[in-house]
Amino acid sequence: MDEITLTEVAADEITVEKSLLSEITVDEISVDPSPEDEISKIETAKIETAKIETLKIETLKEETMTDKTLPVEIAGSDTEAGKPRKARVPAALAKERLVETTISLLRTEPFYEVTTRRITREAGLPLAALSRNFGSLPGLFDAVAQALVKRFTDQFAEYGPLDALTNPDLVLRTRLVAWSIGQGADPSIFRPDPSAWSRIGVERQQRLAGVDERMGTAWAEIVTFVLEGYAIFSQTHELNNQQTFEDCITVMSELQKSLKSLEAQLGWDKTIA
Repeated sequence: MDEITLTEVAADEITVEKSLLSEITVDEISVDPSPEDEISKIETAKIETAKIETLKIETLKEETMTDKTLPVEIAGSDTEAGKPRKARVPAALAKERLVETTISLLRTEPFYEVTTRRITREAGLPLAALSRNFGSLPGLFDAVAQALVKRFTDQFAEYGPLDALTNPDLVLRTRLVAWSIGQGADPSIFRPDPSAWSRIGVERQQRLAGVDERMGTAWAEIVTFVLEGYAIFSQTHELNNQQTFEDCITVMSELQKSLKSLEAQLGWDKTIA
C-alpha cells in the first residue's frame, strides 16, 4: 500500500513540474555562454577580419597597378567571381595583342561590331586593358592605323609606285580612319607619323621623279589623296572597269614623269639663299 502511495505522489510531482515548465517563455530563459562558445566567436571574428584585410590589400594592388604589367584572362573571359585567376603579362605584349586582334576583326567583321568588349574578349584580356593602354577605342584604332601603315612601309621596296591603290593594309587603314571620323572621332589623332608614312612617301616621290623636297612633298600629298579617295569610293565609280583603272594609272605615271619640268616652270628648282 505504501509503495502505491509513493508512486502516485511521484507522478503528481512530475505533472506539476511539466505544467510549470510550459508556462516559462523563451525570454525568461537565460543561459550563460560557455567559455568554449566565447572562444569560438573570437576565432570567427579574427578570421573575418583577416579576410577583410586581405581584400583591402588586393584592391589596393589592383588600383595602383601600372602599365608595366596587366592581368590576362586565362580562358579569355571577363573577370568574375569563381573564374580562374589571372596571369601577368607585360604591357607591350598586351598592346600588341590588342592591335593584332583588332586588325583580324576589322578584316572580317563590320566595323560597328568591333567593340571594346569584343576586342578584349578575343584577345583574352580584361575589359579595362583597352582603356589602360590606349585611353579609348579611337585611341586603339589610331594605333591600328599606324601599324597598318608600318606593314606597308616595311615592304615598300617590293611594291610598284601605284600598287598601294590595292594594298589591303593601306585600304583597311584608310577605311578605318574614314569610318572613325564619321563616328565622331577627332581627325587629328589619325595624323601619320612624319617619320613614317609621309616621310617615306616624299622621299620615294623625290627619287622617282628626280625632284627636290618641295615638289616631292606636294606630289606625295596628291598621291595620298588619290589613294585614300580610291580606297573609300572606288566601289561607287566605274574604276572597277579594268580599262578605266589602267588609264588612271597611265595618267598618274605620266604626270609623275613631268614633275621635273613642272618644277622648273614653277621656279621650285632654284636654291633660295
